[in-house]
Amino acid sequence: MSHKVDLTTDFCGVRFPNPFILASGPVTDTPEKVLRAFKMGWGGAILKTISMEPAKHAQVTPRFSRVKQGASTIGFTNMELSSTHTLDWWVETVKKIKREYPDHPIFASIMRTSKRTQEDWVTATKAFQDAGIDGIELNFSCSHAFHFSGGGASIGKDPEATKTIVEWVMAAAKVPVVAKLTVATSYIGQIARTAILAGANGITAINSVPGVAGFDLDTFTPSPAVDGFSSFTGYSGPAIKPIGLRCVGEILRENSVPVMGCGGISNWKDAVDYMLMGAKTVQLCTAPMLQGFDMIDALTTGLTEYLAKRGYTSPLELIGAGFPSYRDHHLLSRDYTVVAQVNREKCKKCRECYLACRDSANEAIAWTEAGPEIEQEKCIGCSLCQQVCRQPGCVSMERV
Repeated sequence: MSHKVDLTTDFCGVRFPNPFILASGPVTDTPEKVLRAFKMGWGGAILKTISMEPAKHAQVTPRFSRVKQGASTIGFTNMELSSTHTLDWWVETVKKIKREYPDHPIFASIMRTSKRTQEDWVTATKAFQDAGIDGIELNFSCSHAFHFSGGGASIGKDPEATKTIVEWVMAAAKVPVVAKLTVATSYIGQIARTAILAGANGITAINSVPGVAGFDLDTFTPSPAVDGFSSFTGYSGPAIKPIGLRCVGEILRENSVPVMGCGGISNWKDAVDYMLMGAKTVQLCTAPMLQGFDMIDALTTGLTEYLAKRGYTSPLELIGAGFPSYRDHHLLSRDYTVVAQVNREKCKKCRECYLACRDSANEAIAWTEAGPEIEQEKCIGCSLCQQVCRQPGCVSMERV
């Protein structure tokens, strides 16, 4: 029996054609980009953050750097600032986008830096609402630059500041308001709770995390370098996905709230991971920056085929399905034990499992002419050998 899949999803009462949303950033800094993305099939967009002080925030060049492992990109750093355009410019941008794509939601992203004045937050909220915006995202999570001037992540790690600003905005808001939170806090679940109790309708987790790309080892020049100098940057890309997933889980452990998952999503499988943890929609920025908006075809096709194969008709059936499998560490069974087994037909005798166990586990693998030999009485079941093995299905962990 065939199942017709409908990717339509709902977030805080806002209907999205599909759950794939462009995150606030370079991919949403002009109306032309957003309109092109919608034409290609993206489900929604969070506009580039407006800081209310655009004249002070000229961008530096260059401002991006890839972090590689071999030929693969594992991360991406940036010192991109908020939009250099005025509120009036963005109001006209919203009107233009909504005229052409009234059924594709767009959220405004608002941040205040040096002064946390109620007037600025409320003025921006009302202006965007009057222009036809579908929602407001409060940027409490920029991990660089503004962090040092009283905005961004400095708000997201301060419960009192979070509470105050959410209350200001909610007093004026007629559309859903979402707080985008930072990982740079002691416990994101509690900050999320503060935002929700103050009235926020939803949470986005996460933004880029604090990081630097490193140096040119010949010249000692940092990357990226602006006339030989750099600054502390935000780190994004595939490497932060496990961090984002944990943050979504920690938020939902403390709160019953709609969450947009964001961080390290490069393909439809990453998106499904976030949905299984409980995210209702997902945001992407780094991946479309590196792959182009065309990647939306692979995202929607991959998710549709996956859902159909499992007999599902909507991504809503995935939301939170994996979350109950996570519990506090002390509740995990100590009676469940496994040991390693090696499939010799698949073994390439690379010695990596042997070396890993010898130097970092319990020295439970002996090396023989036939290859690795598991000494089961010494095996502690940690699975390190399985993790370093490059041959699928060669090492398995078997119940004893």
